[in-house]
Amino acid sequence: MSITFPSLVLAEIDLKEKSAQNYRTLGYEAQKKGDLDTALTMYIKAAELGEASAPIFNDIGVIYEQVGVDEKAEISYLRALKVDDQYLPVYSNLAYFYKKRGDLNKAAEYLKKRIEYGAPSDPWTTKAKDELSLLSKKLPHLRRWLIQQEASEMNRQLARQAQENFYSEILNADNYYKEAMALEREDKLDQALEQYNRALVVTPKSPKITEARNKLILKITKRNLKQHADMAMRLLESGDTVSAGVEFQRALSIIPKEPLPVSR
Repeated sequence: MSITFPSLVLAEIDLKEKSAQNYRTLGYEAQKKGDLDTALTMYIKAAELGEASAPIFNDIGVIYEQVGVDEKAEISYLRALKVDDQYLPVYSNLAYFYKKRGDLNKAAEYLKKRIEYGAPSDPWTTKAKDELSLLSKKLPHLRRWLIQQEASEMNRQLARQAQENFYSEILNADNYYKEAMALEREDKLDQALEQYNRALVVTPKSPKITEARNKLILKITKRNLKQHADMAMRLLESGDTVSAGVEFQRALSIIPKEPLPVSR
């Protein structure tokens, strides 16, 4: 005999969730039309059915504040934060709520949090900074906080920019390295060496690029040595011993004076 009770419970939960979503939608539509009483009723029903989200408690708080029930507005805003302390709009709403009531210190605290949690590019973050700057005229200690916040934000931006530049340089160096290898395969050795040099300007401590460059220098040296040696032998066979000697001297001069460590 199968037990159907869990299925019935799940079906009931699903029905409640759908009903809560419907009530929330009705509340939002009523709020857009300015029918605050209906909107509030729908939002409260949605919350009672389990739609315990920060946005809905925030919306309930907004409506309570608009109809002048400040105590319930405050409770609703704080419930929104209890559900999700990363839901940013409620910080702004609480800041303006406390400012309206004359509690500037509390207003400042919520503006600070809105600034700290918000993205610098967010217009609401900028608005919170402007509002806090206005409050600093009455609460001078806020000026130091604003200066410190701006300095911290600038440092973060510089750190992000430095990191982006670093990754960009690594990418550029890798592209030069790949171009060098392709040129080397085409036997364009001198051009390949130029690309390895460019890569090492960007990442001078790269072991991979350094070794590839050293191997190429040896390859170029062997090629040039052979060219000079072949020319010297031809000159010698023709009887031009002076020119042959000069050519051998040229061959010796192109050998690197410092060792080039490469793995074999």
